[in-house]
Amino acid sequence: MSPFEYRDGAYRALWDAFEITVFAAMARAVIDTIQSGSKQSASKQNGSKADPALAKLFPPASHDAVAAKEFSRLVGHQIADAKLNSLMQFGLTIVSNLPDAGDAGIDLDDAGDNSIEPNQIEVCIPDAEAQSALQALTAIRVFLGAKLQIENDQDSEILFNLLQTAAQTGNPSPDNASLEQQLFLANVFFASGFVQETLVEAMAARL
Repeated sequence: MSPFEYRDGAYRALWDAFEITVFAAMARAVIDTIQSGSKQSASKQNGSKADPALAKLFPPASHDAVAAKEFSRLVGHQIADAKLNSLMQFGLTIVSNLPDAGDAGIDLDDAGDNSIEPNQIEVCIPDAEAQSALQALTAIRVFLGAKLQIENDQDSEILFNLLQTAAQTGNPSPDNASLEQQLFLANVFFASGFVQETLVEAMAARL
């Protein structure tokens, strides 16, 4: 995965096919989480346990509970729609770079197939979609941070050290499926930070 750079009307980076499908799958996961939360809210299923990622994706607009609730009632659906649109656009844009994606792109439900060969592919994000892509990457990173229970820089550092140890010595508990999933999500979390940072830098370089 290479840094983004601007060229010929688009922000371009080299990813492999697996990285593309993983990020598309993450976009799909955030979309599903938001839509599930919206359905619960609409049906008033207060007995259902809310996904903690939702609270991170949609933090209160005010410390005043009444004001926050009123803000959510008035514009909450607009904020959710904006996140959904940016995530869908980001997912469709990146998978459209796959060799067999075709003009219509790939259904995000098919993303995450690790049987795809890891060839280097140029990922192009058109200039007009750059801000939306940043919004999608922010949502993905917030979602992953919630799943990994990252609350501060210290949590992030501990997780990074765990990844470093696993990279050097292998998974310390290969039979622990939960740890295996944590290591995978942690890799995607830090990769999303790299993607987001290099895209911001490429955009800032044009100012």
